[in-house]
Amino acid sequence: MRRTQRTWLAVSGPGKAGRWIEEAAAISYWWRSRCAGRDLAAFAAAQTSIVLAGTVAIPIPTLTGATTPTPVAVFAPLLLAISVATGLSRRLGMEDVAVRRIRLIDSTWILALAVAGLAVALVASGRQHIGIIAGRDMAGYLGLTMIGCRMLGNQASAVLPVGYAIVSAMLGYNSGTIAWWAWPVAAPGDSAALALALGTCLAGLVTLARSSAARAMRT
Repeated sequence: MRRTQRTWLAVSGPGKAGRWIEEAAAISYWWRSRCAGRDLAAFAAAQTSIVLAGTVAIPIPTLTGATTPTPVAVFAPLLLAISVATGLSRRLGMEDVAVRRIRLIDSTWILALAVAGLAVALVASGRQHIGIIAGRDMAGYLGLTMIGCRMLGNQASAVLPVGYAIVSAMLGYNSGTIAWWAWPVAAPGDSAALALALGTCLAGLVTLARSSAARAMRT
């Protein structure tokens, strides 16, 4: 049967040329629908604010009535998490029939952003340890964003990383120590916090890859 129209939703094509066209169409659709350029701008804005702020800290009130100085590097990565969440909120139920191409692109893109954040952190670690905090938290926040898509739905996925960062800053400090779960505010050299953040990112990638856009829209 002769095809009169080809769309990115097509799952087969006449030979390699047809598959390449479909793959290119899927990527083009994804780039426009997710506004991926905004993610790059958010990444740059987060890194710039971290460099400019340096060791500047924001006084965060705790339940004890005291205030705890929290580095800007803890909150700056949320810019990227919110941008990614906004892109995921544009997911459509019809994407589920695209042989998982779109979900794979989503996962690959977010993984690339997390790796880029960690790479910048390694470069910056020679000049300031605050970069390690930013890279670790960026990866963890992206993981929470992806998990939020499954738990809260596409439209509210940013609530999870933003809420977790605030709760960690307000409740994570206890008598001069930091709670094990409050990895966003942990010290740069805390290997357990790094493991938790990376584990959260990995869990988010698995969750996003297995999630259904249609189900997330109904959540």
